[in-house]
Amino acid sequence: MFKNLSIRAKIIGLIVFIVLLVVLISTSVAIYRESQLVEKNLVEKNNTAVRIVASNIQAALEFEDSAQALKIVKTLFAVKDATECGGL
Repeated sequence: MFKNLSIRAKIIGLIVFIVLLVVLISTSVAIYRESQLVEKNLVEKNNTAVRIVASNIQAALEFEDSAQALKIVKTLFAVKDATECGGL
């Protein structure tokens, strides 16, 4: 099959193959890096939400206000649900 092709066609075919290979590898690396960045951002957002809730719940725990503490903990679950839906 390749014996009957001219040298020009063989070189063009090789260049096209190399370019496609480079594009495929570059795209794979970009997708991997983007997924890592999304994961890192999600962890940072969750850590921030937990720190905010922890600082808010501190007063409720010190004054033994279980109703307020429960309300604050529910906000953490609301943040978690919003994060899972892509809202944050």
